[in-house]
Amino acid sequence: MASTSRLTDHISGALHRVAAVFRRSARHLPALGTARLIRVLGVVVGITVPSYLVLDRSSAAFTAQTTNGVNTFAAGSIALTDDDSASAMFTMSGMYPGNIQTKCITVTYTSSVNDPSNIRLYASQTVAPLSPYLNVVIEDGSISSGGGFPGCGTFTVNASLFTGTLQTLISTNTSFATGLGSWNPATTGTRSYRVTVTLADNNAAQGLSANATLTWEAQTA
Repeated sequence: MASTSRLTDHISGALHRVAAVFRRSARHLPALGTARLIRVLGVVVGITVPSYLVLDRSSAAFTAQTTNGVNTFAAGSIALTDDDSASAMFTMSGMYPGNIQTKCITVTYTSSVNDPSNIRLYASQTVAPLSPYLNVVIEDGSISSGGGFPGCGTFTVNASLFTGTLQTLISTNTSFATGLGSWNPATTGTRSYRVTVTLADNNAAQGLSANATLTWEAQTA
């Protein structure tokens, strides 16, 4: 449609130019003669119209395309949970030399990431005075029967992760970079941890207190 409209406009312009020629030549009509004038006008129109057609046709081109389709991208996620229902593993008061408690916690890892994660354990605290007199043992493994936080049931040791005072744990294993353990689940997994705390036989421990928070952190490899 657009090409036809341009052609019509061009022919109209050509006819206007022919009419102008005709008007300028009117005074010579008797000398030219009708047949000769028609031939002149035909030449003018014949030159003008085809020249437009050639120019208009030269603007056409072949085209081709191909597409890859819709590419999609979605990030995965990882999660760590445990069975403590947001409660503390230890709440020990009135401790005495040799006083010992053992508790267990089970940690579960889930992932939709196509990359295994490293999971490590570290500790932090806000109250420290009793820490040098608290002996701590941390082991990882599995619970085959019984258990249920904070019980240990039938616990099978996989590895001993730490043996020392709470003060050493707090000062040494403080972040993921210095964390304990080498658990590397690919997609999902469960691991149990057994923690044993004993008050040392030292009179200097009287009346002191301490606290500690254990943190498990997962990072993709």
